[in-house]
Amino acid sequence: MSSDRHPIKVYAAILSLAAAPLLLLFFSSLKINSNILELLPETGHSKETETAVKHFTENISSNSLFLIKAKSVDEAVKATNNFDGQLKESGLFKEVFGKKSDSEFKLWYELYFPHRFHLLTPESRQLLKDGNISKFLENRTKKLYSPQSSLYTSNLEKDPLMFFGDFIQELPSPGAFSIKKGFLYKKHKDDHLILISAKFNASVFDSGTQKNFRFLLDSFEKNNQEAEVMQLGFFPYAERARAQAEWEITFIGTGSIIGIVLLFFFIFRSANQLFLTLTSITAGILWALTLTQFLYGSIHIITVVFGATLTGVCVDYAFHWFCHFRFSRESTEAHLKKGIVWGALTSLIAYAGLFFSNFPGLKQIAVFSSIGIIVSVLIVLFLFPKSSKTIASPPRLFEKLKKRFEVKGSYTALTIILIISGCGYFTLWSNDDIRLLQNRPKDLVAQEEIFRSILEPFDNSRFILVSADNNDALIEKEASVLAKINSEIDALGGSLSISAMLPSLSQQKADHELILKVINSPQFAAYCQNLGFEDSVLQNTRKNVLNSQPLNLKQFLNHPAATQVKQLYIDNSDKPSSIILLKDIKHDKEVRMATNPDATYIDKISDTSLVLSELKGEACVLTVLAYFLIFLLLTIKFGFSKSIKILSPPLLAVFITCGLLGLIGSPINLFNIISLVLVLGIGIDYSIFYSFSEGEDSATNTAVTLSTISTLLAFGLLAFSSTAALSSFGLTLALGILFSFALAPLSKS
Repeated sequence: MSSDRHPIKVYAAILSLAAAPLLLLFFSSLKINSNILELLPETGHSKETETAVKHFTENISSNSLFLIKAKSVDEAVKATNNFDGQLKESGLFKEVFGKKSDSEFKLWYELYFPHRFHLLTPESRQLLKDGNISKFLENRTKKLYSPQSSLYTSNLEKDPLMFFGDFIQELPSPGAFSIKKGFLYKKHKDDHLILISAKFNASVFDSGTQKNFRFLLDSFEKNNQEAEVMQLGFFPYAERARAQAEWEITFIGTGSIIGIVLLFFFIFRSANQLFLTLTSITAGILWALTLTQFLYGSIHIITVVFGATLTGVCVDYAFHWFCHFRFSRESTEAHLKKGIVWGALTSLIAYAGLFFSNFPGLKQIAVFSSIGIIVSVLIVLFLFPKSSKTIASPPRLFEKLKKRFEVKGSYTALTIILIISGCGYFTLWSNDDIRLLQNRPKDLVAQEEIFRSILEPFDNSRFILVSADNNDALIEKEASVLAKINSEIDALGGSLSISAMLPSLSQQKADHELILKVINSPQFAAYCQNLGFEDSVLQNTRKNVLNSQPLNLKQFLNHPAATQVKQLYIDNSDKPSSIILLKDIKHDKEVRMATNPDATYIDKISDTSLVLSELKGEACVLTVLAYFLIFLLLTIKFGFSKSIKILSPPLLAVFITCGLLGLIGSPINLFNIISLVLVLGIGIDYSIFYSFSEGEDSATNTAVTLSTISTLLAFGLLAFSSTAALSSFGLTLALGILFSFALAPLSKS
């Protein structure tokens, strides 16, 4: 290769460009983020609500529930003891709630017993409000002779009215689980199950945490083959998503690179061009990784998967460069550079449309892709060596494809395709479900359904957010919202809230007043006498009631007994907020209506899907604006008539692609619309290169054909992604690029 740029200097410069970001990544380490939540747009609620929901979601994402299943109680208990020990010794968990003991009852005692004279159950409260002191005391006597009497008798002299035992009996329970050898136990069909819960120290989306915990699980299962562990939480899906994304990156990236290597050896039969092209692509992707991480702090794994497809775009400019010197007799270097610059410019405008969306994930993809294209184009324009023209003949198949619109009946075939595609618009349908962004493997879904049927856990994706001016008002509002829902509609199978475990201060004071009336009544003196208490019990009780203090929220949350509900409280803004978890929601719409305006009903899936639907509309507008802006630029530079010719092929390709999606039953979503923007960005490159080619355009046709093949390899492989959003994106883009290539010669006619 003869050149006015010394090959050694060229190689050194390109390698330096590729190595510089690699060194930066090595010292700063690449931070891959697999948290699907950080891709999502805001759901349209107020800023305070969005902040509170994000805080809660991040908090619960580190929680995991485990069911240890075995064929006998002894095997289940033995395995659970081992698992409980491994979790605590691993250092991976902030808290592990496994074996129960007297210490847990002791925690409840420490928390509630000093404040027992401010805590009434709803039944007792109502009796005392109605003045039925005699009925209330009669119920106390019955409890002493009930099967649960042991819960009350141990502290009877200090708590003769059994307020403490009564109150903790009303606290949320673990459902149908009983205590077996210190663990929460349940028999389900022929299996013996034990429940453990734990909270990870670090994010479950952290690859290090995933690998360490997977090692722990594998080790446990190897040494406890008689037992099986089922897990409910974010972890299984986060781990599987990371593994799947890593495989897809390898699959797509390797497939693209192999395709490019084969194409280069088939067409150019030279290692020089291949080395330069692969190094320029590598430099583009590495700089994209480095700068995107610098701007965002980390790179989402979806962006990296998408980035693996960038090879199919960046290689286009290298193809045009080398084809110009190998197959063109008449075109000039000035026209070649002009075509590359305008092609890159229109692609960047298309990607800019993604950046101006309100979708954080798309913004990051836009930044990543734009950086990759800019670096690759600059390397091609300023560092690629110029070769003397060898004037070889392109492959015969490529030459036949060049004349695709000179074949008899080609325009008739195009007309028929347009008509058939038009019919597809009558069957188009929309699907904006946010779950398209997450791959839900069937085995994990099946395990989750089994887990939920056994445990009946609260729904972490649908809950009620309550906010108030202060903590006491917050608890009052919680209780009011729940009372309203339960009284007006039969919409819930259960709920968990702070107010269910701690009455408001005003309620505690009111309860205290009711209790004062009881202990000062003659009925209470008679009650104590009938039970055989000495006068000192009566006097001490009255003294203790007078000196008793209410339990405030701060005391409650700081106590170890409240650890498992502490996550429901959110104190990260001017107004404190709390979450009410729901179970078995029968009437979603009614719950939403009943909570307004006192609270906000959050349905993460429904709310985010609705926002995606709105963003799809915005994306359509951005697409039209991108097309219009490119058309305006082309018109200013080349005139109206030529601009129409350049823009027509990608526009027709978009029309045909959408129609075909309708015919094959593929739904339209935000990611289809975004892919149509890229069809413009990539497809218009083909039109521009055909339009800019001079005279005999074998070089342009060969370069565009090679570019199409490499792009189809990249985005076509993306269509096989297990993530529905990426799959629909890849399919739409592959179809759009294929038809853009087929129609590109129209720009020259």
